[in-house]
Amino acid sequence: MRKVFLYRFLVALLVLTVLASGCAPAPAQAPAASDGAEAAPEIVEITFLHVWGEEWQAPIWADIIAEFEAANPNIKVNLSHVPYTESGAKMRAAALANDASFDVLPMGPEFIASLVDVGYLEDLNPWLEAEPDFADSLAPEASMKFQDVTRALGIYIFPFHLLYNVDLFAEKGLEPPTSWDEFRVAAEALRDEEQGIYGYMATMSFAEVLTTRMFLYRLAQLGGRLFDEEGNVAFDSPEGLETIRWWKEFWDDDLISPDSLTMPWPGIMELMAAGRLGMFTDGPFTATYLKGLNPDINIAYAPPWRDETGGIVWNVTGIAMSAMSENKDEAWEFMKFLYSDEIAQRLTDEIMGAPVPTKAVMASLRESDNPVMREVPDLFAQDPDYNIQQPVLPNMEKLVDAVLVAFHEVMLDENDPESALKEMAEIWQEEIDAAR
Repeated sequence: MRKVFLYRFLVALLVLTVLASGCAPAPAQAPAASDGAEAAPEIVEITFLHVWGEEWQAPIWADIIAEFEAANPNIKVNLSHVPYTESGAKMRAAALANDASFDVLPMGPEFIASLVDVGYLEDLNPWLEAEPDFADSLAPEASMKFQDVTRALGIYIFPFHLLYNVDLFAEKGLEPPTSWDEFRVAAEALRDEEQGIYGYMATMSFAEVLTTRMFLYRLAQLGGRLFDEEGNVAFDSPEGLETIRWWKEFWDDDLISPDSLTMPWPGIMELMAAGRLGMFTDGPFTATYLKGLNPDINIAYAPPWRDETGGIVWNVTGIAMSAMSENKDEAWEFMKFLYSDEIAQRLTDEIMGAPVPTKAVMASLRESDNPVMREVPDLFAQDPDYNIQQPVLPNMEKLVDAVLVAFHEVMLDENDPESALKEMAEIWQEEIDAAR
């Protein structure tokens, strides 16, 4: 009997336990997301290494990046500034250290070959082929190629021509030069020995600038060629010799300041902004830079001129993608954004001071109110068969350094024009042969 009672007691206890557990409140459940809610996007950060870091440019970049980030809320763009003259070394150091810190890069043509050599530049051909509408929106000059591979896209394109201070010319009763002879006359008229003022200066301390603005521009106008049809050096020619002799005579007649040999570009710009220099050969971006230093300055391009030809020298500075970037899709989206119609026009007008090479921007130049920009189409078009584009070659820094050394030696009577030209051409040909 006792066993039956105990059995019934245990059964009853078990039933009560089950019933009690069934009545207990269920564990709290996390609230379900509402049907229309979306998870916050994962933010991808990219870094744009750039060379346009003047104080007055900073708020413009901030606006452009804010607009991009608003349209692309999953991408944050960080800016990292480096002076142009230091940019090539900085990128090469990053490449050699396998440093993926930078995603979008500034690119001068003189840096491309050496950066390709260390595997730092992305091949942009597949990216362009995947988006034919975007590729078609670019001007033909936008593609910066090395060995038939697009390694960068031009962010501004520019001819080199004579800029002059309009007000200073008016004070002296001078008309803008329309030839090399009139350029010389203007330099003589603007020279003030008592005040130590020169009519013209050149950036002879920076090899790439000296090469393009002085040597190649005069060479093109005399009908000289940089290379022959086989890609060999062709500037060791009568036209090349006459180019060096012409500048030597200009120097000997004290029409170019000796400070040109050592003064950096910003120092020359300070003189021009202060009205102590009347003429300077450069791209249209210089006028924008001078406006930043002196908003009241009035700078224009001289009318396009010609000697034996109307050839000019032109260049393109661009942006590239790091082949080491871990965020290439996002970097490409940012690059494309900079070439959109509105942003490309804003970069042209407010930051670059030279046209972004899109078809829309290039078509707008002839209607420009800017006295520098509106001359650009005619400069390009007056004798295109003799135009010289700044070349992209292996060891470009060494090649332009050879031009600098030759010019300095000739100006300082440490070498004669014939020997200097010969030595310069030999260095160029050696590098070309070595790259084959």
